[in-house]
Amino acid sequence: MRLLARFLVAVTLALAPLRPTVHAADPAPPPPATYQALVAQAQALAREKSWGRAEILYTQALAVAPDAEARHWCDLWQEETRSLTAQDYETYREQWKKSHLSAYDRFEEPYRTGKPHDEFWIALLTSRADFENRCMEREAAWSHYAAVADELASQRPGPEAAKQYISFLQRIVSSQTNRSELPQSELPNEFLSLRSHFTNGAKIVKAARDLAPGPIIADKGVPLR
Repeated sequence: MRLLARFLVAVTLALAPLRPTVHAADPAPPPPATYQALVAQAQALAREKSWGRAEILYTQALAVAPDAEARHWCDLWQEETRSLTAQDYETYREQWKKSHLSAYDRFEEPYRTGKPHDEFWIALLTSRADFENRCMEREAAWSHYAAVADELASQRPGPEAAKQYISFLQRIVSSQTNRSELPQSELPNEFLSLRSHFTNGAKIVKAARDLAPGPIIADKGVPLR
């Protein structure tokens, strides 16, 4: 019996190296970031003026965009971010300005050839006007602001359309009255050229307040009174 026991021990030890070694399972890799998550992160960074980091995330979002429309919007947001990243480099200012205006022209081309105006067109022209305003191209900027205001004013009446119209006007008021280098008494003539829209907007605000008292203020705007 002892001989048999020793034999079994010897066989067990001899076979031990042949047994597969069991390792702990490696942790599963994290799921890839979704388009929505990447865009949300990029927009948050853009709001913090971290435009370089935002542009990187927009590039990643473009690679996983679910369809052509998503890519189109992401392309615009990325261009808008790029237009904010190097505006202080005076040596290349004119080249930089022409490059971005060409990009906006590319976005706008389908609308110039008959495509109906839509939400993308509104976002595009607003973005372009903001860029032109930063470049001191005031006449061009205000012509585009006016075009957006005209488009919003012509939409089918309704709560959402009114809210979008008022928010846009509030945004313009805020962008001008917050400019420290420009006294309110010296607002550009182009700003006053939208007086009819501000009058119309004030009427809409008054009607809304009569129905539901309380201030009507956009997320980043100021009250219209």
